[in-house]
Amino acid sequence: MIAAFVVGFSAAFFSLSNGGSQQRGHRGVRPQDLDDLPISWARQCKLAQIDGRVPESHDGLCVATFAAGCYWGPELAFQRQNGVVATCVGHTGYESGGANEAVQLVYDPSETSYEALCDVLWEYVDPTLKDQVGNDRGRLYRHVIYVHGDEQQQQALESKARLQAATSEKIWTEVVPAELFYVASVRHQRYLERGMKGEPQCASKGCTDPIRCYGGNRAGGPVTMQIGLGTGFEFDDGEQLLVSVQKPIGMVLEEAEPGPGCVVADVLDDSAAENAGIMAGYRLLAVNNMDVRATGLDEVMALLQQGPRVVNLRFVRAAQ
Repeated sequence: MIAAFVVGFSAAFFSLSNGGSQQRGHRGVRPQDLDDLPISWARQCKLAQIDGRVPESHDGLCVATFAAGCYWGPELAFQRQNGVVATCVGHTGYESGGANEAVQLVYDPSETSYEALCDVLWEYVDPTLKDQVGNDRGRLYRHVIYVHGDEQQQQALESKARLQAATSEKIWTEVVPAELFYVASVRHQRYLERGMKGEPQCASKGCTDPIRCYGGNRAGGPVTMQIGLGTGFEFDDGEQLLVSVQKPIGMVLEEAEPGPGCVVADVLDDSAAENAGIMAGYRLLAVNNMDVRATGLDEVMALLQQGPRVVNLRFVRAAQ
Protein backbone atom coordinates (compact mmCIF):
# COMPACT_ATOMS: atom_id res chain seq x y z
CA MET A 1 0.00 0.00 0.00
CA ILE A 2 1.28 3.43 -0.93
CA ALA A 3 0.30 6.97 -0.02
CA ALA A 4 1.48 10.27 -1.41
CA PHE A 5 1.25 13.57 0.40
CA VAL A 6 2.53 17.10 0.34
CA VAL A 7 4.03 18.67 3.43
CA GLY A 8 3.70 22.43 3.35
CA PHE A 9 1.47 25.47 3.26
CA SER A 10 2.19 27.46 0.10
CA ALA A 11 2.01 26.26 -3.49
CA ALA A 12 5.65 26.76 -4.43
CA PHE A 13 8.46 24.27 -3.99
CA PHE A 14 10.24 24.94 -0.74
CA SER A 15 13.69 26.33 -0.13
CA LEU A 16 15.69 26.03 3.04
CA SER A 17 15.57 28.77 5.65
CA ASN A 18 19.04 29.98 4.66
CA GLY A 19 17.47 31.93 1.80
CA GLY A 20 18.43 29.55 -1.02
CA SER A 21 16.90 30.21 -4.43
CA GLN A 22 13.75 28.39 -5.51
CA GLN A 23 14.29 25.24 -7.54
CA ARG A 24 11.99 24.75 -10.49
CA GLY A 25 11.37 21.15 -11.47
CA HIS A 26 13.64 18.18 -10.98
CA ARG A 27 17.38 18.65 -10.74
CA GLY A 28 19.91 17.12 -13.12
CA VAL A 29 17.55 16.23 -15.98
CA ARG A 30 19.61 16.09 -19.21
CA PRO A 31 18.18 15.86 -22.74
CA GLN A 32 20.49 12.97 -23.65
CA ASP A 33 19.03 10.86 -20.85
CA LEU A 34 15.43 11.30 -22.03
CA ASP A 35 13.63 9.30 -24.70
CA ASP A 36 12.92 11.13 -27.95
CA LEU A 37 10.10 10.98 -30.47
CA PRO A 38 8.25 8.85 -31.33
CA ILE A 39 8.60 7.13 -27.94
CA SER A 40 8.38 10.23 -25.80
CA TRP A 41 8.09 14.01 -26.07
CA ALA A 42 10.45 14.40 -23.08
CA ARG A 43 13.71 15.12 -24.91
CA GLN A 44 12.26 17.73 -27.26
CA CYS A 45 10.36 19.27 -24.38
CA LYS A 46 13.57 19.51 -22.35
CA LEU A 47 15.36 21.18 -25.25
CA ALA A 48 12.55 23.75 -25.41
CA GLN A 49 12.92 24.29 -21.66
CA ILE A 50 16.66 24.89 -22.01
CA ASP A 51 16.01 27.38 -24.83
CA GLY A 52 13.31 29.13 -22.83
CA ARG A 53 10.67 28.28 -25.45
CA VAL A 54 6.97 27.51 -25.01
CA PRO A 55 6.28 25.71 -28.31
CA GLU A 56 2.93 25.63 -30.06
CA SER A 57 3.92 23.04 -32.65
CA HIS A 58 6.66 20.62 -33.68
CA ASP A 59 7.14 19.16 -37.17
CA GLY A 60 3.47 19.43 -38.05
CA LEU A 61 2.28 18.24 -34.65
CA CYS A 62 0.46 20.46 -32.15
CA VAL A 63 1.54 20.87 -28.53
CA ALA A 64 -0.92 20.75 -25.61
CA THR A 65 -0.48 20.89 -21.82
CA PHE A 66 -2.88 19.69 -19.13
CA ALA A 67 -2.65 19.39 -15.35
CA ALA A 68 -4.84 16.79 -13.64
CA GLY A 69 -3.38 15.82 -10.28
CA CYS A 70 -0.46 13.43 -9.92
CA TYR A 71 0.90 13.31 -13.46
CA TRP A 72 1.34 9.54 -13.74
CA GLY A 73 -2.38 8.81 -14.21
CA PRO A 74 -3.34 11.53 -16.68
CA GLU A 75 -0.26 10.82 -18.77
CA LEU A 76 -1.52 7.28 -19.34
CA ALA A 77 -5.01 8.60 -20.11
CA PHE A 78 -3.59 10.87 -22.81
CA GLN A 79 -1.28 8.13 -24.13
CA ARG A 80 -4.40 6.07 -24.86
CA GLN A 81 -6.06 8.87 -26.84
CA ASN A 82 -6.07 8.40 -30.61
CA GLY A 83 -3.97 11.04 -32.30
CA VAL A 84 -1.66 11.65 -29.35
CA VAL A 85 1.83 10.92 -30.66
CA ALA A 86 3.90 11.27 -27.48
CA THR A 87 3.76 12.64 -23.96
CA CYS A 88 5.98 13.77 -21.12
CA VAL A 89 5.45 14.79 -17.50
CA GLY A 90 6.87 17.61 -15.46
CA HIS A 91 6.04 20.84 -13.69
CA THR A 92 4.71 24.17 -14.91
CA GLY A 93 2.49 27.03 -13.70
CA TYR A 94 5.12 28.81 -11.61
CA GLU A 95 4.06 32.20 -12.99
CA SER A 96 0.30 31.66 -12.64
CA GLY A 97 -0.11 30.01 -9.25
CA GLY A 98 2.92 27.97 -8.28
CA ALA A 99 4.35 24.60 -9.22
CA ASN A 100 1.81 22.29 -10.85
CA GLU A 101 2.31 18.68 -11.92
CA ALA A 102 1.31 18.44 -15.58
CA VAL A 103 1.42 16.49 -18.82
CA GLN A 104 2.67 18.01 -22.06
CA LEU A 105 1.99 16.16 -25.30
CA VAL A 106 2.15 16.42 -29.07
CA TYR A 107 -0.81 15.34 -31.17
CA ASP A 108 -1.69 15.00 -34.82
CA PRO A 109 -4.57 17.42 -35.57
CA SER A 110 -5.64 15.25 -38.51
CA GLU A 111 -6.35 12.37 -36.10
CA THR A 112 -7.79 14.09 -33.04
CA SER A 113 -9.05 17.50 -32.00
CA TYR A 114 -8.11 19.79 -29.15
CA GLU A 115 -11.70 19.52 -27.96
CA ALA A 116 -11.28 15.73 -27.70
CA LEU A 117 -8.16 16.26 -25.57
CA CYS A 118 -10.10 18.56 -23.26
CA ASP A 119 -12.68 15.79 -22.95
CA VAL A 120 -9.95 13.43 -21.73
CA LEU A 121 -9.27 15.90 -18.93
CA TRP A 122 -12.95 16.25 -18.03
CA GLU A 123 -13.31 12.47 -17.85
CA TYR A 124 -10.28 12.14 -15.58
CA VAL A 125 -10.97 14.90 -13.03
CA ASP A 126 -13.94 16.14 -11.06
CA PRO A 127 -13.81 19.78 -12.17
CA THR A 128 -16.11 20.86 -9.34
CA LEU A 129 -13.39 20.14 -6.77
CA LYS A 130 -11.05 23.07 -6.15
CA ASP A 131 -7.34 22.20 -6.13
CA GLN A 132 -8.11 18.48 -5.91
CA VAL A 133 -8.03 15.41 -8.13
CA GLY A 134 -9.18 12.29 -6.35
CA ASN A 135 -7.26 12.21 -3.08
CA ASP A 136 -4.52 14.55 -4.33
CA ARG A 137 -5.08 17.95 -2.73
CA GLY A 138 -3.31 21.28 -2.93
CA ARG A 139 -2.17 23.76 -5.55
CA LEU A 140 0.55 21.38 -6.74
CA TYR A 141 -2.25 19.13 -8.02
CA ARG A 142 -4.76 21.72 -9.29
CA HIS A 143 -6.45 20.93 -12.61
CA VAL A 144 -5.53 23.39 -15.34
CA ILE A 145 -5.67 23.68 -19.12
CA TYR A 146 -2.50 25.46 -20.23
CA VAL A 147 -3.29 26.86 -23.67
CA HIS A 148 -0.73 27.26 -26.43
CA GLY A 149 -2.05 30.18 -28.45
CA ASP A 150 -5.34 31.97 -29.06
CA GLU A 151 -7.03 29.09 -30.86
CA GLN A 152 -6.51 26.66 -28.01
CA GLN A 153 -7.64 29.31 -25.53
CA GLN A 154 -10.92 29.83 -27.37
CA GLN A 155 -11.57 26.10 -27.66
CA ALA A 156 -10.67 25.45 -24.01
CA LEU A 157 -12.95 28.24 -22.77
CA GLU A 158 -15.79 27.00 -24.97
CA SER A 159 -15.30 23.45 -23.70
CA LYS A 160 -15.31 24.66 -20.10
CA ALA A 161 -18.41 26.79 -20.75
CA ARG A 162 -20.31 23.77 -22.11
CA LEU A 163 -19.40 21.81 -19.02
CA GLN A 164 -20.40 24.69 -16.74
CA ALA A 165 -23.77 24.99 -18.49
CA ALA A 166 -24.50 21.36 -17.63
CA THR A 167 -24.05 21.77 -13.86
CA SER A 168 -25.04 24.20 -11.14
CA GLU A 169 -21.73 23.63 -9.36
CA LYS A 170 -18.74 25.87 -10.05
CA ILE A 171 -16.13 24.49 -12.45
CA TRP A 172 -12.76 25.21 -10.86
CA THR A 173 -10.53 24.11 -13.73
CA GLU A 174 -8.31 27.02 -14.73
CA VAL A 175 -7.57 28.04 -18.32
CA VAL A 176 -4.29 29.98 -18.51
CA PRO A 177 -1.55 30.60 -21.08
CA ALA A 178 1.08 27.88 -21.31
CA GLU A 179 4.33 28.59 -19.50
CA LEU A 180 7.80 27.10 -19.54
CA PHE A 181 7.52 23.36 -18.87
CA TYR A 182 10.13 21.76 -16.58
CA VAL A 183 10.58 18.12 -17.57
CA ALA A 184 10.56 15.57 -14.74
CA SER A 185 13.34 13.04 -14.25
CA VAL A 186 13.60 9.93 -16.43
CA ARG A 187 12.03 7.56 -13.92
CA HIS A 188 8.75 9.51 -13.93
CA GLN A 189 8.26 9.42 -17.71
CA ARG A 190 5.65 6.88 -18.90
CA TYR A 191 5.65 5.70 -15.30
CA LEU A 192 2.54 3.53 -15.35
CA GLU A 193 3.16 2.13 -18.81
CA ARG A 194 6.58 0.91 -17.65
CA GLY A 195 5.22 -0.54 -14.40
CA MET A 196 7.48 1.45 -12.10
CA LYS A 197 5.38 0.64 -9.01
CA GLY A 198 3.73 -2.60 -10.05
CA GLU A 199 2.56 -4.34 -13.20
CA PRO A 200 2.93 -2.36 -16.46
CA GLN A 201 -0.34 -0.80 -17.59
CA CYS A 202 -1.64 -0.75 -21.14
CA ALA A 203 -1.00 2.44 -23.10
CA SER A 204 -2.53 1.19 -26.37
CA LYS A 205 -4.84 3.54 -28.23
CA GLY A 206 -8.43 3.14 -27.19
CA CYS A 207 -7.63 1.03 -24.13
CA THR A 208 -10.31 1.35 -21.45
CA ASP A 209 -8.66 -0.60 -18.65
CA PRO A 210 -8.96 1.17 -15.29
CA ILE A 211 -5.93 3.34 -14.57
CA ARG A 212 -4.28 2.18 -11.37
CA CYS A 213 -2.48 5.27 -10.18
CA TYR A 214 -0.62 5.98 -6.97
CA GLY A 215 -2.04 9.48 -7.07
CA GLY A 216 -5.44 10.96 -7.85
CA ASN A 217 -8.02 8.37 -8.80
CA ARG A 218 -6.71 5.24 -7.10
CA ALA A 219 -9.38 4.23 -4.62
CA GLY A 220 -7.98 4.12 -1.11
CA GLY A 221 -4.64 5.29 -2.46
CA PRO A 222 -2.53 8.37 -1.98
CA VAL A 223 -3.68 11.15 0.24
CA THR A 224 -2.30 14.55 -0.69
CA MET A 225 -2.18 17.15 2.04
CA GLN A 226 -0.71 20.50 2.86
CA ILE A 227 0.51 20.80 6.44
CA GLY A 228 3.28 22.42 8.42
CA LEU A 229 4.75 25.86 8.98
CA GLY A 230 8.34 25.28 10.08
CA THR A 231 11.60 25.55 8.15
CA GLY A 232 14.42 23.36 6.97
CA PHE A 233 16.10 20.10 7.78
CA GLU A 234 17.94 19.11 10.92
CA PHE A 235 19.98 15.98 11.61
CA ASP A 236 20.20 14.26 14.97
CA ASP A 237 23.53 12.41 15.38
CA GLY A 238 23.54 11.68 11.66
CA GLU A 239 20.90 8.97 12.05
CA GLN A 240 17.63 10.81 12.44
CA LEU A 241 16.19 13.44 10.13
CA LEU A 242 13.76 16.10 11.31
CA VAL A 243 11.68 17.78 8.60
CA SER A 244 9.68 20.89 9.40
CA VAL A 245 8.87 22.91 6.30
CA GLN A 246 6.67 25.75 5.14
CA LYS A 247 6.38 24.86 1.46
CA PRO A 248 5.44 21.52 -0.12
CA ILE A 249 7.49 18.36 -0.21
CA GLY A 250 5.76 15.70 -2.27
CA MET A 251 6.48 12.27 -0.77
CA VAL A 252 5.30 8.72 -1.32
CA LEU A 253 4.96 6.65 1.85
CA GLU A 254 4.64 2.90 1.69
CA GLU A 255 4.21 0.20 4.29
CA ALA A 256 7.50 -0.95 5.74
CA GLU A 257 8.66 -4.47 5.03
CA PRO A 258 8.65 -6.06 7.46
CA GLY A 259 5.97 -3.98 9.15
CA PRO A 260 4.54 -2.31 11.00
CA GLY A 261 5.24 1.31 10.18
CA CYS A 262 6.00 3.05 6.90
CA VAL A 263 8.97 4.33 4.94
CA VAL A 264 9.52 7.04 2.35
CA ALA A 265 9.47 5.34 -1.04
CA ASP A 266 10.10 8.43 -3.10
CA VAL A 267 10.30 12.22 -3.03
CA LEU A 268 7.98 13.08 -5.90
CA ASP A 269 8.83 16.73 -6.36
CA ASP A 270 12.60 16.36 -5.95
CA SER A 271 12.35 19.85 -4.53
CA ALA A 272 14.87 22.58 -3.94
CA ALA A 273 16.32 21.38 -0.67
CA GLU A 274 19.74 19.81 -1.12
CA ASN A 275 18.86 17.11 1.40
CA ALA A 276 15.46 16.14 -0.05
CA GLY A 277 16.78 13.13 -1.93
CA ILE A 278 18.13 11.40 1.15
CA MET A 279 14.66 11.14 2.63
CA ALA A 280 13.88 8.21 0.35
CA GLY A 281 14.35 4.99 2.28
CA TYR A 282 13.91 6.53 5.73
CA ARG A 283 11.35 5.11 8.16
CA LEU A 284 8.84 7.56 9.64
CA LEU A 285 9.60 7.69 13.34
CA ALA A 286 7.39 10.42 14.78
CA VAL A 287 4.77 13.02 13.88
CA ASN A 288 4.84 15.96 16.28
CA ASN A 289 6.77 13.80 18.79
CA MET A 290 4.18 11.00 18.58
CA ASP A 291 5.94 7.69 17.93
CA VAL A 292 4.43 6.10 14.81
CA ARG A 293 6.82 3.23 14.23
CA ALA A 294 4.07 0.74 15.09
CA THR A 295 1.31 2.70 13.36
CA GLY A 296 -0.24 1.56 10.09
CA LEU A 297 -0.12 3.63 6.92
CA ASP A 298 -3.83 4.51 6.96
CA GLU A 299 -3.59 5.67 10.57
CA VAL A 300 -0.51 7.78 9.79
CA MET A 301 -2.28 9.50 6.90
CA ALA A 302 -5.32 10.15 9.11
CA LEU A 303 -3.04 11.62 11.75
CA LEU A 304 -1.43 13.93 9.20
CA GLN A 305 -4.81 14.97 7.85
CA GLN A 306 -6.27 15.79 11.26
CA GLY A 307 -3.14 17.25 12.80
CA PRO A 308 -2.32 20.88 13.57
CA ARG A 309 -0.83 23.21 10.98
CA VAL A 310 2.64 22.96 12.51
CA VAL A 311 3.83 19.42 11.83
CA ASN A 312 7.30 18.06 12.51
CA LEU A 313 8.13 14.76 10.84
CA ARG A 314 11.03 12.76 12.25
CA PHE A 315 12.58 9.95 10.22
CA VAL A 316 15.13 7.31 11.10
CA ARG A 317 17.28 5.21 8.80
CA ALA A 318 15.09 2.37 7.57
CA ALA A 319 17.54 -0.29 8.71
CA GLN A 320 17.06 0.73 12.33
